[in-house]
Amino acid sequence: MNEPLKQNLPTGKKPPQATSSPPSTADAPTSLPQSSPSTSGSCPSLRGLNPSAIDAHATDFNATDLNATGSHAIDSHAMDLKPSENSSAPGKAAFYDVDGTLVSTNVVHTYAYYAGNEGSLRGILRRSLSALLSLPVFGALDLVDRKTFNEFFYRYYKGLSEDRLQVLAEDLFEDVLEKAIYPQAVDLVEEARRVGCRIVFITGALDFSVMPLVRYFGADDLIANKMQFVGGVATGKVIPPLIEGANKADAIRDYCEKHHLALNQSHAYSDSASDYAMLAAVGRPTVVNPDLRLRALANAYNWPILFLK
Repeated sequence: MNEPLKQNLPTGKKPPQATSSPPSTADAPTSLPQSSPSTSGSCPSLRGLNPSAIDAHATDFNATDLNATGSHAIDSHAMDLKPSENSSAPGKAAFYDVDGTLVSTNVVHTYAYYAGNEGSLRGILRRSLSALLSLPVFGALDLVDRKTFNEFFYRYYKGLSEDRLQVLAEDLFEDVLEKAIYPQAVDLVEEARRVGCRIVFITGALDFSVMPLVRYFGADDLIANKMQFVGGVATGKVIPPLIEGANKADAIRDYCEKHHLALNQSHAYSDSASDYAMLAAVGRPTVVNPDLRLRALANAYNWPILFLK
């Protein structure tokens, strides 16, 4: 059996200190060493692939390419779905971004579903039209700063009923999210679980929207944003700290400390350059369906690239 590519960062060249914004690729190394074989028992990586033969170690994912051998956690945001196993040796985890990484949808699709199923025709038209007219603003803010985008975007939830959102979240999964799951994403998560990784979803989406997806994948924990409700009605404000950018990296570090997990043996998966800090925080980052900026960073730092589409 061929040995898998090691997903650690290249020896002697680490990415700059993680911040809320990804570094310029001009600061990246210009010469990269070849990846070396990883140790047995690691979480899933690519198997038997030569980086020079697959366009800077990018490849279309296939289940057979997986290695067969293998908070303040943020305490107010992490949902501990399964108890930790006490062990003298630290364990390891696989942290997955959700939108664009495991599913093809994003938070705008989710809100559009809620707005289109609010209940009253007047409410549906008002919220749907407002969101539609704001799409250019959403796109511009997301390009500039993910934190600003999230704070602005979640204001649109103001006035929605908590009970109604909980019910619609289940319908959202059945009508939209389940169909949007990348088929290979299931294999990626299952292989990580099989080799002993604790499965943690970490996302800027709202917790109630993602919970059906968490149950579907059988994830151990969820770290997600929480909407503030007063009297059962959404205020449009997210309970801080906002799960995005550098806060994702902080959540991962705190989670690993809380659950006695080795950060340098843990994995992180994401599709967006806005998650650079999260990827740089762990010892074994992997980019999935990357945007152009993240793909450039992955090539620069010799991070594996997977395409699940």
